[in-house]
Amino acid sequence: METYSKTTRFCLICNYVTRIIDPLASRCAKFRFRPLDENNALERLRFIADEEKLNYQDGVLESLLRSSEGDLRKAITFLQSSAKLTSTAATSAAGSSSKTDGDDVVMADADDEEVLAGAADRPTRITVRMVQEIAGVIPEDVINGLVAATKPANTRVTGFGDAVFRNLVNVVEEVILAGWSATQILTQLHDCILLDDEYSGEQKNRISWTLSEAETRLTDGADEHIEILNVLTQIAKAIF
Repeated sequence: METYSKTTRFCLICNYVTRIIDPLASRCAKFRFRPLDENNALERLRFIADEEKLNYQDGVLESLLRSSEGDLRKAITFLQSSAKLTSTAATSAAGSSSKTDGDDVVMADADDEEVLAGAADRPTRITVRMVQEIAGVIPEDVINGLVAATKPANTRVTGFGDAVFRNLVNVVEEVILAGWSATQILTQLHDCILLDDEYSGEQKNRISWTLSEAETRLTDGADEHIEILNVLTQIAKAIF
């Protein structure tokens, strides 16, 4: 870079300036670009969806931004992936290979017919659930079910005991068998519980510590099933 600095300018683009090694960073002028605000990001996603003639459910664009944590590039990628799962995308792909020239019509080949047949089984529009599955975000009803299993009102008992624990075992087993990421479960449990005014400061403190320890153990290779069960058990004990 130093050899050709008289005739060339290098532009390094990164999400974290700390990832650039010091010898390079010290020779660069740093420019920080703030993330787009939600209104501008939504406007851009809406523009892309309209230009691509996508059929989407109300709330999809907002879900894209939440799933991408405000990262517009990631949101656009999720939108593109979601569009490919709809019947409109499959039909367009097959139709692009068919040509019409005056009275001569070239029909789609066998592969296109298979695509069209498969399109009939696909959803006709992009849904919030589809976006969540592509982004790896666990549906709210699943997280709410985990949280509900830790509360006394759900188990109809006055203290933590075998009945509560057996209920937690069944709930966790269903979630793990569904294939959801344990790390993602912890992240969404954190947002769901710690932002809920129903829990006291002391309860949130105990739950935060439990989530922190579980995340560390998962990073070290601990079993996901056991860790999620332990987290919910500790949350239930903090509530009872």
